[in-house]
Amino acid sequence: AYGKIVRVELLHKLHDELKYDSLDALTAGIAKDCADARAYFASAHALTLTSLHTETRRQTTRDRI
Repeated sequence: AYGKIVRVELLHKLHDELKYDSLDALTAGIAKDCADARAYFASAHALTLTSLHTETRRQTTRDRI
């Protein structure tokens, strides 16, 4: 995608910023986030949402932020 403008849309927020007491707690938190993200995208609702966002759009000047 060099030289191209990429548009990113966030579809789901897992949580606000968290602080972990140890590396083990951070590792467990990352694993939980991965599992939660996979569960979200496995749901029928998420599949409907992501299919709506796969359309190709013509680039306009206002997209260049």
